[in-house]
Amino acid sequence: MAATIPEYVDPLLRRQRYAAQILGSDVMTADPQAYAINVSLLAIIGVLMKALNDKGVVTDAEWLARLDVALAGDWPAWITQQQIPNP
Repeated sequence: MAATIPEYVDPLLRRQRYAAQILGSDVMTADPQAYAINVSLLAIIGVLMKALNDKGVVTDAEWLARLDVALAGDWPAWITQQQIPNP
C-alpha cells in the first residue's frame, strides 16, 4: 500500500470520505482548520499502520481488506443520526 506516511493517508481519507457520505457529509467541505486536524489525525494513524506493517504484524492488503469490511456493515442508527446512544 505505501512506503511513506502520506501514502497511507490517501486510502484512509478515501475510506473516510465514503463513511462521511453514508452519514450525509463530506470531510472535503470542512473548513481548512478542521480539515488540517483531520488529515493530521489520519497521518498519526498512518504512522501506526506503517510501524505495524514494517514489523510484519499486518500487511497492506490486510489493512485495506479490514477497512473495506468495516465500511460495508450496517451502521447503527445512533451513529448515522448523530444521537447519543442509550447506556
